[in-house]
Amino acid sequence: MSACRFILSMIFNLYMLTAGASALAQSYPGQWVGDLYLIYYRSNDSIARIFIDENSIIHKTIPSVSQAVDFPAPPWRLTNSWRSSWRNDALYTFAYGADETDEDGSRFLCWTLAKWKDDEWHFLGDFKANTRMLLEAIPCDNDRFILISSTDYNLIDDNRPDRTPFHVISVPPGKTELSVDYSIDHGQDELRRYMSNPDFFNLAWLSSVIMTDSHAILVNDKTGLYWVFSLEKASLIHAGSIFKKVTPEMIARGGFGRAVLCVNPEKDGNVLIAAQEEDFFIKETSDPFTDMNEFSNTFQTDDYDVLNQLLTSRLKEYADRSPFIIWHRIYPESGKVELLASPPEGSTFFRSDLGIDVWRPMRDGSIKMGWSEDDIKYKTVRPKEEAGEKDDLTEENKNEQERATEQEEALSDKKEEAGAHVN
Repeated sequence: MSACRFILSMIFNLYMLTAGASALAQSYPGQWVGDLYLIYYRSNDSIARIFIDENSIIHKTIPSVSQAVDFPAPPWRLTNSWRSSWRNDALYTFAYGADETDEDGSRFLCWTLAKWKDDEWHFLGDFKANTRMLLEAIPCDNDRFILISSTDYNLIDDNRPDRTPFHVISVPPGKTELSVDYSIDHGQDELRRYMSNPDFFNLAWLSSVIMTDSHAILVNDKTGLYWVFSLEKASLIHAGSIFKKVTPEMIARGGFGRAVLCVNPEKDGNVLIAAQEEDFFIKETSDPFTDMNEFSNTFQTDDYDVLNQLLTSRLKEYADRSPFIIWHRIYPESGKVELLASPPEGSTFFRSDLGIDVWRPMRDGSIKMGWSEDDIKYKTVRPKEEAGEKDDLTEENKNEQERATEQEEALSDKKEEAGAHVN
């Protein structure tokens, strides 16, 4: 598979996993910032991060870095930046775009690290990487970032027997090129002998990243593996699996189809997980997402409507055979995993008829089952505003929409000017 085909395949699979179609599982986990919930949001073919309240009303919008105007990095390097995290009053994202050609003729991807603060995007640094490698950067204290790499590729030494997908990077003083400071051991002792297996090596990057005030927690939905990182120390402090019957050999084979259904942070800093019954998925041989990918490859189609229809049908069949939700909670500080004896307030032990098991956490500790982006709405004008009293949030939303329109127009002009430079 060519590098371009590999990247497109990875992006398409992620898109299908996170698109707003009713059949799909969850989008990326949100993040609590004070009493508001920060989520990834798609609207009118644009991508943004939004802060919503208990009623799913938008309080603030952060546009994609691809819409930044007068940004030091060229626009073709900023077209993809779906993973972002909030830390120390700022949003951080790691963006990439088109393949480029180096002076020696080799192909590479240039990743751009950016920060949203004071209502604008700031350039922090860039990083050249293999075109087959996808990355994610988790912001930590003291301007350090935990870098998670995909594929069987170690940033320091590809042939190390103790290879790991985790590294710490920073921007050296006076420079703009990110440097790899050191590696972090992957922490899964029983699985060390499988680290040369690309499918296993990829599990960390393919995991959901859940951010709390003090920790970053990775949970892999196909295996139940988890990692807990301290954001203060930029280090791994706990690792394990939420499942008891899943063996290292099962994990090494790639795990299971959607063992974890949905995972999100709770307001108190813990992580709540909805999963399938372990006795079911360790024996199940089919996987709706594998079926969709095989259909796509066999018939050489990326038609979203066709694939979504197939996936919807397969997910319903799957849910009919696996009708129960098992609830787990990870306590990041101790690394303890708890199997809940009763479902959290607002939830249930039973899956929906269509296998739609998405939910969002609420400020009071309860959860809202069946939540989707369709619930999101802009703040409406209240009677006092009609009487002439200005509402700051409503005015802010209006100003943000106007700024976004201006940014899109400026970006369009900028792309036309820069188009000739893309290789």
